[in-house]
Amino acid sequence: MKTVIHLSRAAFFKNNDQQFANSLNHIKEANQIAESINKRLSEMQKKLKLKNC
Repeated sequence: MKTVIHLSRAAFFKNNDQQFANSLNHIKEANQIAESINKRLSEMQKKLKLKNC
């Protein structure tokens, strides 16, 4: 019985580690998207300032 509990815990923690790694990948992707959006917004602001001057 101890072996079954040990194996189920090991599988659970492995699954959590994988989920954690996946969530870190999603966070990295979201950061890249946010950086891209910020860069694009900055470019648009510069263009608007040039037009208004």
